[in-house]
Amino acid sequence: MTAAVQPPQGDSSSSAKARLLLVLGNWRLRHAEPVPESVQDLQLVPLPAGARLGARAAQMDCRCSLPLLATLGPQDWRTSGSDVRLNVANLDVERMPLAIVRLAGATLEDGLLLQALVDRTDLHGAHFLALPPGGPVIAPQTFWHQLAEAFNTHHLLTNNYECFYTSTAAPPPWRLVLNPPAPDVWQMGEDWLDDLTTSPPEAVFGFVPQLGEEWQFVRHDNVACEVLRVPEGPTGTVNAALFSVKRKAQVLDRWAQVTASLTGLPGMSPSPAWRDVPLTASAQEHMAGCLELPLHESLHWRRTAFVGHCESLSSGHLLKVSFSLNQSLEAPRDTIALCGIDYLKTRGLEGARSPKQDVQDLANLLTGFLKRRGGSVVPSSQRPFPPPARRLCAAAFL
Repeated sequence: MTAAVQPPQGDSSSSAKARLLLVLGNWRLRHAEPVPESVQDLQLVPLPAGARLGARAAQMDCRCSLPLLATLGPQDWRTSGSDVRLNVANLDVERMPLAIVRLAGATLEDGLLLQALVDRTDLHGAHFLALPPGGPVIAPQTFWHQLAEAFNTHHLLTNNYECFYTSTAAPPPWRLVLNPPAPDVWQMGEDWLDDLTTSPPEAVFGFVPQLGEEWQFVRHDNVACEVLRVPEGPTGTVNAALFSVKRKAQVLDRWAQVTASLTGLPGMSPSPAWRDVPLTASAQEHMAGCLELPLHESLHWRRTAFVGHCESLSSGHLLKVSFSLNQSLEAPRDTIALCGIDYLKTRGLEGARSPKQDVQDLANLLTGFLKRRGGSVVPSSQRPFPPPARRLCAAAFL
């Protein structure tokens, strides 16, 4: 059989992208379940317009009409007429996005290289994780079985989203003070995600909002304390973010998330944290017990923030971006607006580029985004603050 699937002529980059194709099929194949004979065939279509591709992952919105290039079954395969099109969706029982493949030669008959497997879909998009390079060329007549085997082999990668993560040395958090000092952080966060989604991939260094990860709008009170100064003793700031958890219809348990920044304390991390722990005493007593250090209370304050996650398709690094308004409860005019980036995790294969480089690239994007909105950002070290605001800034940076 002579294959009709051929990449179009053009420059080398567009031609290389055209050699990548999307595989559609029944969801049961992904989960190693028996597939009814009537829906066993896989469909081969071009990638949808706007697909974002990286060395570690790919993300795209498949809701469109695409030409059917070929059909691949368990026993045979066949090419399609030029006028056949499929209405494709991200969520579909019988025809969901399953994989990304690359043509190994000039035609489909030369074989396929399996590039990535789907790991997450929702109404608005599909996300794929890259497979280790160097896979074999697969003949079209055996592709159905090879794809099923690939899902079985890489089930931890594709079915358990947390299982294939590796943590690496985290770069320090990135923080900038925003001007004007009291923005609408909800609107700013939504505009940022829209900007990241609609900008050309090359303009945003391959960053995308993390598919399926909810963004959060949070507002909670905090208590900040300073380590009581003693000769040759440690110094630093510790903060308790206060919240409650509903245990019964009429019972709210008090919890806290404690973070600190310390110097001069051998044998302890300079930035210890105690996350999601019951609050059994006052916030100051609770923090003193965590650190086993004497503290004095310095500030009650409230944080209002928009928090969203984004991902580098090139490196697999996941980062948290936040826009926050931080206000003293004792002196409401003491208000500081911050933009922050925190490294979370690295997903997948070893050898990704430095997380520090991704944080810097994302910081450059955020700085440009804020300037286009008519605002500005100032490193805290370059902006003088009166003592109460300095304490607020120290606590909010944790």
